[in-house]
Amino acid sequence: MGFGANHTVGAETDTTVCLESQITEGDEIKPTVGGAIFPQFAVISSSERDLLHLVLYYTEKWTGSYASQSGYICTDFGTGCYNFGCHKANTEELAAFRSDPRAEKESTEQLPALDIDRCRGDPAHPSGGVMIRLVIANQKGGVSKTTTCLSLARCFAERGLKVLMIDTDSQGSIASSLGLKVTNSLYHFLIANYRFRDCVLPAHANIDILCSTRDTVEAEGILTPRPGRELIFQVTLSTVEDAYDVVLIDVAPSITLLQSCAMMYAQQILIPLTMDPLSLQGAFAALQTSKSLNSLFKSQVRPVAILPVMVDRRLQMTDLIMNSIQPVADEYGIPILNSIRTDSTVPKATRARQFLIDYDPRSKAAEDYRTASEQLLEHLKGQLNGKVLA
Repeated sequence: MGFGANHTVGAETDTTVCLESQITEGDEIKPTVGGAIFPQFAVISSSERDLLHLVLYYTEKWTGSYASQSGYICTDFGTGCYNFGCHKANTEELAAFRSDPRAEKESTEQLPALDIDRCRGDPAHPSGGVMIRLVIANQKGGVSKTTTCLSLARCFAERGLKVLMIDTDSQGSIASSLGLKVTNSLYHFLIANYRFRDCVLPAHANIDILCSTRDTVEAEGILTPRPGRELIFQVTLSTVEDAYDVVLIDVAPSITLLQSCAMMYAQQILIPLTMDPLSLQGAFAALQTSKSLNSLFKSQVRPVAILPVMVDRRLQMTDLIMNSIQPVADEYGIPILNSIRTDSTVPKATRARQFLIDYDPRSKAAEDYRTASEQLLEHLKGQLNGKVLA
């Protein structure tokens, strides 16, 4: 059944969607109800069919249709299952159906669709990269992932960059480290459809944090059976990321769904590494996860740097681990950043609920993180699109 007399747009039914096999990459897919276009997902285009299923998940309480720019209409049925078929709408019917003012323009030139990064054809976002996205990942716990995320964010903010930190670990270490009182968390943004600005907390003039709580475990459980679940960050964050220069994502020390989502969104991994064999094993596990995602989704998730942390040069194990990671860095063509020395100031800053650099800017670890952040910015400066740093 296509869009026509037998179907009323806006009827109160359980939403399912009819996906047109001829919808191709570059089409604009717009969720509509009664001809009104919902702004939350105003433009979505991708060759990934699962992306449409994911949009359906976020709009399953709405009724209506999905209209594509090329003239195909994907209609909801309320049959309780997915239906594959389509109705080819003529120009007048499509123009009458959509409240988009562009439909009234007479032009043979198709308006350019935005890709998943919202960059195609947008003069405000020239090609060559507009922001840095990083996942701080190591499959072993206790390797300073959270400390690294916090310290790098503070260093970037000091250089005038606007930073968004996202905590995907249900332990909520970032909020605990800064003493933040969390009302709305990552769960509310991803699952409950709360507005982004109602879910982030300011931790600094240039730092916003999307915190995690125990509800994150429930969020993963809800997302697990959904098609296209690995693309959730790409869909939800693409509409809000433009306000930031850097997005840093702290993930749990295990292979989780949200870690895969973070890697698919950021496409770049920073690997903190302590001077012990288990940490090295955890680093290899993170690299293997990225390879698996690349194989499954034809993506380009890659490591961008290795950051040695909690380094004590007096120990023989330090030399052993440093010699072991050099071949890995050579294989991937990535730098080994300035080592972060062992420093008792780090747990003191956590107890004081402050950023390390604010607690003691002259501490060994703070100085090391500043140096490492400068090296990382130099390595990734092409992704800042020529932004002048302070």
